[in-house]
Amino acid sequence: MAQGEAERAVTHLSAANSAAPRNPDIQYHLAVALQRVGRPTDAQAMLETLLGSGASFADKAEAEKLLQQLKRG
Repeated sequence: MAQGEAERAVTHLSAANSAAPRNPDIQYHLAVALQRVGRPTDAQAMLETLLGSGASFADKAEAEKLLQQLKRG
C-alpha cells in the first residue's frame, strides 16, 4: 500500500486476512486497499464488521473516519 500498489496490496492482504481472520489491523488495511482500488462497498462492509466487533486496534479512529467518508459517498 505504501508504495502505491493497492491492487497488489489487496491480493496480499486478502491472503493475510484468510490466514488470520480475527486480526483487526489486517482487516483495516484491507478495507483501505479495497477503497483505493475502487471497491468502496466492500471496504464499507469490512469496516462495519470490524468496528461492530468491538475490537481494539491502533488505527481504530482512522477506520471510523474512513467508514464515515464511505457512508457519505
